[in-house]
Amino acid sequence: MGKLLSYLAAVVVVALMVGTVQAKEKEKGDKPGKGPETVFAKKDKDSDGKLTLDEFLGKIPAEKADKAKARFAKLDKDGSGDLSLDEFKAGFTKKGGDKKDKDKKEKKEKKEKKQKKGDE
Repeated sequence: MGKLLSYLAAVVVVALMVGTVQAKEKEKGDKPGKGPETVFAKKDKDSDGKLTLDEFLGKIPAEKADKAKARFAKLDKDGSGDLSLDEFKAGFTKKGGDKKDKDKKEKKEKKEKKQKKGDE
């Protein structure tokens, strides 16, 4: 009887910990289960641990296919024709991440140009 109570108490503690972690993720605005591993697994239709170009493209609209193919080629660091999880993770950004990075870079460059002009 004592072992059963200890076991039930442990289950309750674990359940509370999981709930706390999920609540903290929600507070941060993170969507549980939408990390690169989850996206990769969903795209990896044959579950072989790598993404082919077709798996990577999925149901992407035709007008975006060229850009996606170029991104695939850029991510395929070893030139194998498919993406490993590590290659995929290296290029994974939240929606808009690439644009935000580009905007930050452009702002920094403009600021540096202004500073150079001021120094002259």
